Amino acid sequence: MGLTVAVGLYAQNLAEDGDDFLDEPFEMLNIVLAEQGMALHAEPRSIAHDHYFEAQMWGYGGLHALRRLAAFLVLKETLPPAGASY
Repeated sequence: MGLTVAVGLYAQNLAEDGDDFLDEPFEMLNIVLAEQGMALHAEPRSIAHDHYFEAQMWGYGGLHALRRLAAFLVLKETLPPAGASY
């Protein structure tokens, strides 16, 4: 069983079959963000077809590396140099 990471899944599901299964989780996320005084998340309800992306990950180790990369980007506002340990 693999791990898939997707960007644009919510918009794609809405376009294909009107499935809004993520509305409630995003609403719950925004409640927590608001309680912490953070900006609310606005998930796009539509995207260009070529902006949808899906890929198999390198298991959960790959997911954790992706999370570290995202945290680095948020904190430093840039990506680490290629090959750098972050």
